Amino acid sequence: MEINTLELTDFGMFHNFKITLNGRDQLIYGDNEQGKTTIMGFVLLMLYGDQGRDRADHMTIRTKYQPWNSNEMAGSMEFTNRDVRYRVEKRFGKTTSKDVVTLINLDTDQEVSLGRKQEVGEWALGINLDGFLKTGFIGRPGMFKSDPAKDELTEQLVKNLTESGDESVSSNTVVTRLDNALTLLRTKSGRKGQLVEAQDHLQHVKEEYQSVKQQVNDQAQAVTELKQLTAQREQQDDIKKKLAADTLAQEADQRKKLLQGIQVIHEKEAALTRFGVRPDNAAQVIQGGTRAIAQARDDSRTADAQASTDGEQGVPISEDEYTQTKQLNEQANQMSKLQEQFARDVVPAGEETLKQAGRLSNLQAQQKALQAQADSFADAETQNKNLSAQKEKNTSKQQTLATQIAAMEQQREQEQAAVQSGQKQKQAYLIGGMILLLVGVVLGVVVNVFGYVLAAVGAAAVILGFGKAKQGQPTVSAADIDQQKQALAALTETQNTIDQKLAALVPKLKEAEQKREQLRNIAAQITPIQENVSDSLNRWRAARDAWQDRVNQVPELELPTLGLSQDSLDEITAVLAKQHDVVAAALSQNLQVKQVLDFMTYQVSYRLQQKAQTRQEQLAAVQAKAKKSMEAMLDYFTAITPRPESLTDAQTTLTAIQDAWADYQKAAQAVASQRQVTGIKDSEEVLRASVQHDTAPQTLSDEERAQLQTQLKEMPADLDAQWYRLQNTIKVPSRPLDEIESDISDTEENIQDLQARYDALSTALMTLQEVIDERRQNFAPELKKKAGEYLAQLTNKRYHDLLIPKSFELKVLTDGAYHDYNYLSGGTTDQAYLALRFAIANLLAAGKEQGEEIPMLLDDVLREYDNRRAEAALQFLKAQGAQHQLIMFTCHQHITEMAEDLGIATTALETQLV
Repeated sequence: MEINTLELTDFGMFHNFKITLNGRDQLIYGDNEQGKTTIMGFVLLMLYGDQGRDRADHMTIRTKYQPWNSNEMAGSMEFTNRDVRYRVEKRFGKTTSKDVVTLINLDTDQEVSLGRKQEVGEWALGINLDGFLKTGFIGRPGMFKSDPAKDELTEQLVKNLTESGDESVSSNTVVTRLDNALTLLRTKSGRKGQLVEAQDHLQHVKEEYQSVKQQVNDQAQAVTELKQLTAQREQQDDIKKKLAADTLAQEADQRKKLLQGIQVIHEKEAALTRFGVRPDNAAQVIQGGTRAIAQARDDSRTADAQASTDGEQGVPISEDEYTQTKQLNEQANQMSKLQEQFARDVVPAGEETLKQAGRLSNLQAQQKALQAQADSFADAETQNKNLSAQKEKNTSKQQTLATQIAAMEQQREQEQAAVQSGQKQKQAYLIGGMILLLVGVVLGVVVNVFGYVLAAVGAAAVILGFGKAKQGQPTVSAADIDQQKQALAALTETQNTIDQKLAALVPKLKEAEQKREQLRNIAAQITPIQENVSDSLNRWRAARDAWQDRVNQVPELELPTLGLSQDSLDEITAVLAKQHDVVAAALSQNLQVKQVLDFMTYQVSYRLQQKAQTRQEQLAAVQAKAKKSMEAMLDYFTAITPRPESLTDAQTTLTAIQDAWADYQKAAQAVASQRQVTGIKDSEEVLRASVQHDTAPQTLSDEERAQLQTQLKEMPADLDAQWYRLQNTIKVPSRPLDEIESDISDTEENIQDLQARYDALSTALMTLQEVIDERRQNFAPELKKKAGEYLAQLTNKRYHDLLIPKSFELKVLTDGAYHDYNYLSGGTTDQAYLALRFAIANLLAAGKEQGEEIPMLLDDVLREYDNRRAEAALQFLKAQGAQHQLIMFTCHQHITEMAEDLGIATTALETQLV
């Protein structure tokens, strides 16, 4: 038999997964948990659907590999048997009897009929499930050493095969086993056994079926009421979902607007990057460009002024005029530096401090509002505390009253018993006294004085009887007990009222706790922001003090007091600009009088008058400096796009960059303000992803929202509690009816199978001894020989002979002597196990026709092997591929590489998971 393709439609973790196998040796590689063992389980179920029932934990391959997607377990397998191609399709039910199996001859397109309960593996391979599990299906390597989890199966396997030719049957115990098997089915008394138990189980399941059927009918009314409550709960959930969706819609609108603002930032950033400038270096580029242009312009003007005055006398300038104009120029320069320092250091530090303070103020306002809301629940908490204390006090009173009532009832019972006893004594004293009195009187009259003494004793007894009657009245009346019980009932009613009030306070207390949780969250946010405010305030003070020191160096400058507010910053900026303009106007007027454009020219003209003899040297130096400044300015703008070619181009480009930078800052500030207002901190990627997933949510109108909220309030507050109470009254049957019906059907089939097995065992007991003798003579020696040959191949001829003595302990020939399995390493015992399995499979295949060879499935059997053993094992398996189709699985990459080097086909397992 050769397996061609496997298609796992729905099986365990697989869904619509298909794998093609070759006809000889093939190694399938995959990581752990990728489904290798699942594929082996699938092949096993396709060949043998009836895996029986695991009595230990009720877990079988059928239940273990139920599809993860809850679909019906199904799949197909194509294989070749005796040169004919077949396809088997299976849809697995809950039990084997519910399976739908279709076997098709692909060469003729005709369906092949299987016998009743005949498995595909039995039909194709001629062996049952046990035979396949012990030959072609190697799920894990065996071990011969004393490991309780491994040695029992393997040791018994070797002992039995070498003795009787059957790995599961020992010749010394075969008859006993058959007799035990018959007894296991039915004892000689006929009162015990699996067959009897199955019949008893069938009766029990039938009774269970009738009970569950009646239970299902009884629950019909409860289910109807539950459906009504379910509909109300669904309506309530629908309203809550609509209100939640409305909240999400409002949030989505805010996120969209925020994303639009971020897009504007990108547009402004793109406008800035067109010049080759990034937002993170724009301020530096602008500052450096301004200095470079100012230096080039000043040097150029100086050179032009000196060149224009060269050889000319110019307008005369007196020393007083020069001194006054120089002072004005110095004032203008100082004020320009003050403006620059104010705009560069003071304004950003102040605005950052105001920004952090604003965030802190907003959080503190939220904290105050939440605190007010939390304080509003103080009455409810106080009321809850008082009610709880009152409840505890009442509980103590209830216990005291109950104790008193019990004591009073006990006392009354005792006093009533005493009264009854007193009545009896009274009667005794009265009757006895009267008798003594009468007898004494008679004796006194007739006989002597002794009779009067006796009469006196009788009178005393009568008087004592009347005294006992007065003392016998009970001190505790029934009215007293009833009064105490009424007081206890009143306390109980009061307790019920308190419980109702406490229950009514629960929503408010929960809401109060939510507010306090929000307060704690805001408090956690305030602490880092307070630190930011403190840091920003320190930077602001440092910038302010440094600027104030420079202001103090200009005594003639009058400025308003600088405060930490946006108005104060704007005011100082405006006053600085105004006073700078006044000084600049006075300076310009003085320069115009002397017919010069700037102070540099004015100064040159004055100095030229003083040093006419050095004009030519100064002119050359000034022109060289102007050229150097121009070149330096143009070099600075090398990375700017487009690169300016002149001072005018540079000034134009710088102005455009300044405008683009201002637009970018404005857009960034707008987004920051929007984030502060909405509290949205998500990144652009998160915002974009959320907006893309939004399906254009539509917000509710105020009227619709109010209407839904009203409907929600009108619904019963304990709707869920009603539903759960009713749900708890519905007792789910122990098992579904269809499962019980299936159990009945399976049990009936099991009884038939057990009866058939009992009959077959009885017949087999008479003939099996003869069969065992024949197999011992023919099979066992050949198995021992082949197992030794294969062990030699696997161990590079280090071990080549196996011996099973009468003690049934496995021995291997090494160093000229036989040693038992404890002498061997774990890897060698695994090699011996592998050799034994292939010896069994090949001996079984020797009696079969061509094309009926058993396919061998091996699940990571080399995982305990070192590289030398693994290579020898792969060579051995490669050779075995000539007799069997080998389908091997491994999770080890080095095993895969070794197999490829030996020419074994390898396939990487790529699963389609559910």
